Amino acid sequence: MKSNRILQLILVVLIIIFVAVGGYLYYANSQDSKKPADLNASISRNQAIISKGLADKAAMDKQAASLTSQLAAANAALAKVNFRSSAESIEYDRLLIGIADNLKILTADVSATGLTERKEGDTQYQVASFSVTVQGLAPDKIFVTPADSTAYINANVTAILAFIDQVANSKDFDTAVIQSVNISEPKPMTDQQILDKTNSIKDFIRSRLTADETANLTDDQITALVESKYTALAGDDLKRIIQQAGYDVTQAVINIDIWTYKKGA
Repeated sequence: MKSNRILQLILVVLIIIFVAVGGYLYYANSQDSKKPADLNASISRNQAIISKGLADKAAMDKQAASLTSQLAAANAALAKVNFRSSAESIEYDRLLIGIADNLKILTADVSATGLTERKEGDTQYQVASFSVTVQGLAPDKIFVTPADSTAYINANVTAILAFIDQVANSKDFDTAVIQSVNISEPKPMTDQQILDKTNSIKDFIRSRLTADETANLTDDQITALVESKYTALAGDDLKRIIQQAGYDVTQAVINIDIWTYKKGA
């Protein structure tokens, strides 16, 4: 009887083990069968994401191309509004001289080449090339120290740079492109150069003395007379003397292209 119970117990344990192993094998098999399905689902999701990304990129590229086309069209339309026809072109030389006059510099030369044809995209333009030479006015006083010469040169350079800036930003020159600028400025005068220039001015004053002014005067008295006339220089007389002395001035050559929209192109 006791042996039968042991056999029964062993049988029950075996059955339990068999059921447990069977359950595990079933679970493991079911998990393995799910892996391909899960992998396929993951691949499908990734493919969907990639497809959406490619579609979004294509849409963005299309939008960018559209915007580029719109920008080109807008630029062409703006060009037709802003770029003047040849018949409506403004007297640019007069405008350039006016800007220089306002800045107290001299327009030494304005020359223009003939019109050239240029094409940008689908738009045809005519381009007039100008060469403008500007320079500082003669100084308004006789230099006494090198600092006077330096200040004069700096003032001229500042005025020329202001001229270039006004041309670049003026509405009258909204189709102008400054191609090159070449500024030549003199070196500040030394004390000896200033003394030599002063003596040359006094020599010039001496040469203009009349016989009546020097009659019965000694050399020292004539020298004193020259000094008094030199000290009294002012107004137009001072300007003439300074111009006669020939101070070196700052000069700039500016090359400008002015674009004109060509109708019917």
